[in-house]
Amino acid sequence: MTTPPFKEQVDHITSGAPGRASSVSQPDRQLENNIQYLKALIEAGQFGEALYFRNAIIESTLEVGQPVYYNSSTRRFEAAIAAAENDPATGTMVATESSDVWGIIGQKRTASSADILLQGVVELDISAAVDGGVASGRYYLSAAEAGKLVQQRPQVSVFVLRATADGLVMVNPQIKDFLEAHVHVQMELPAVPAGDCVAPSPGGTHVISTPDDTVRGWLPADDASFNGTAPDGAHFGYNLAAHPQLQNLWPPIPIEAVLLEMVRSDSVNGQNQVYGRVSDRLVQFDSNGIWWMSNCYNEAPWAVDCSTEGSSLSSACPTDIYMGFILSFVQMAFTTG
Repeated sequence: MTTPPFKEQVDHITSGAPGRASSVSQPDRQLENNIQYLKALIEAGQFGEALYFRNAIIESTLEVGQPVYYNSSTRRFEAAIAAAENDPATGTMVATESSDVWGIIGQKRTASSADILLQGVVELDISAAVDGGVASGRYYLSAAEAGKLVQQRPQVSVFVLRATADGLVMVNPQIKDFLEAHVHVQMELPAVPAGDCVAPSPGGTHVISTPDDTVRGWLPADDASFNGTAPDGAHFGYNLAAHPQLQNLWPPIPIEAVLLEMVRSDSVNGQNQVYGRVSDRLVQFDSNGIWWMSNCYNEAPWAVDCSTEGSSLSSACPTDIYMGFILSFVQMAFTTG
């Protein structure tokens, strides 16, 4: 339950003021609000329910429930957002200042001041920090929008609180060293065009004649679904939008940790055999996706005959062999909690 703000000076009745009930009872109401405020403060301290940083200076756009960090440049609390950056001194990835969550806005006193809930259990409406209704479960700092909380743990993972659908929250921001926790990720990527293509003649180039951005596979790098993010020289891009499991983890941090290997499996015994690491000349990785840098004959990210199922690496000697890719990277996280 939100308590009324503490009023530093009670407005007493002055001489000549009208004798209406609203005027006469004004000091009593203000004193009652102050007593309720002090009661809540004493109870929280007595029972160890919550710890607050009182009357903190904040950016005025913040609302109750939103996560905050302390901006050392502006000397105030602002909306937090999860991110990482390179530390030139050590050459390692570190958490940005905006990722260092102190707590959430527990109660606003004025437009630019608030009581920040640093830790504890309270009844609080956090809907301003959540898109959609508040559901029971864990909430992490958003890596997409400042001052927001998400239930799906993002790549740069900062646990903030647990909540129940009926309004109870347990605030307990946790941050570990960026390099302490990581997960090894490995998943299969299909070596197929996302759309129709025609096998080129020797010496020709590979072209996707009818791209389909709803299909898992490779699209032309200039496809509208990529919004012009392809790097210079790219001919094809992997359709992350059709691969939600990978899209939710992209981009890996650091991006230099990504490895793409070609794999073949014999359909008779189903055994996979790594064909080799894909050359840096052929594939590039950035924050926007996975890019294939050649459209030359037999250098597309699919079989030369455009087969989408069993195929050899060359149309000269067709066999019943599946061609694909294995993508591997290390997923860094601030916490695995």
